[in-house]
Amino acid sequence: MREKYNLIKELEEVSKKLVGKERLSLAGQNDFSGGDNTMRGTMNGKHNTQHLALEKPEFPFLYDGKENVRGEFSSFYVKTKRRETVIAICKKYDERLKGKVNFALLFTHCPDDDSYHVYERKEVENLTENYGFSYNNSFIDQCEVGEVIPSDTVLSKPTSYDETMNASVGVNGRIMYTVHPALQDDAIIVSESFAKRMVANEITTKTIPINDNTILLNKYGDDVCYQGLPDIGDIIEDGIVAVTRTVKESRMFSDLRDASLKNPNHQSDTVFYCTGGSEVIDIKIYQNKVDPKVNKVTKQYLSYYTDAKWFYSKVYRTCKEIVKSGSKHIDQNIHRWMRQAMNYLDDQAKWAFNDNIFSNCIIELLLRKREPLKVGRKITGEQTCRCKTWLIAGIAC
Repeated sequence: MREKYNLIKELEEVSKKLVGKERLSLAGQNDFSGGDNTMRGTMNGKHNTQHLALEKPEFPFLYDGKENVRGEFSSFYVKTKRRETVIAICKKYDERLKGKVNFALLFTHCPDDDSYHVYERKEVENLTENYGFSYNNSFIDQCEVGEVIPSDTVLSKPTSYDETMNASVGVNGRIMYTVHPALQDDAIIVSESFAKRMVANEITTKTIPINDNTILLNKYGDDVCYQGLPDIGDIIEDGIVAVTRTVKESRMFSDLRDASLKNPNHQSDTVFYCTGGSEVIDIKIYQNKVDPKVNKVTKQYLSYYTDAKWFYSKVYRTCKEIVKSGSKHIDQNIHRWMRQAMNYLDDQAKWAFNDNIFSNCIIELLLRKREPLKVGRKITGEQTCRCKTWLIAGIAC
């Protein structure tokens, strides 16, 4: 077993001997690389904010205590402040997914100050561009109505945290410095086993507009069951999320044949692509047409719309009961979710996409792709034997 090293005591002894600028230089080094000059100090800070959250990071063999500080002050984990009782749990697509829900709302009540709170159970966090990470929801998934949650309990957290809320951003690896003729510029050769340990998430959202004269092709169905979209939990191996076709009277008989609905026409149809191997995490339906007609083409996504209305109905009823309680300490997010549920259930309200009101509906799919280290990403050593990874646009090896 490898030995773990703790530098805190050693740093404290060194710090006692330093004064003035020397002490300031030591404090500014952070990861022992920012004290050289101003530019390297700035770069070191950017590295800490740009790293990707790995799926299974490792606690470093060489550490200096900042791991606990990062975990304590992060904004991406949910923690109770007082002893709270679970009063309601609203699960999205609960009947459809048979209990394996990717999104839920946990409503709690604190009897000490008569306060109400709501906590979101999310499978992934969708950040800017294709960035994102997965959550560890093992605790919140086990909660039941009536259960009492102790104070300072972490309900859900990113996979970057361990059981004691230490934040890790990389994996431990052995580095060998040598000369290799295949290396150019900043390229580096890594082992296949190391690359498989550096798994990060690519989170993307695909928006599919369905106009009055647009239909989804039968990409995922067969002759018996028509299915134009992948279901939640499906893996999109070929990288094609869905295909839509604009129906025109001049070629209606040829375009609507069963054989034609299975084969996309890449010259006239619209194909929505994603990274191959992506998993469908969530499906959102924004419907503007009142009483849409259910047929074999619309049956699948309208069933998702109906299930979503059941979810928002329960959310609205729960929030309304909390507001009627008369408590003076109600979480503002409860009011936000109540307004959102009212908007979704209101048939007279209209959704807008890019400030434009659409006539039919828009389908939004949330996708996750777990990818190991690959060409185009950049890694950097942290404290000799620790590596972290982040994406830099335009980098290619």
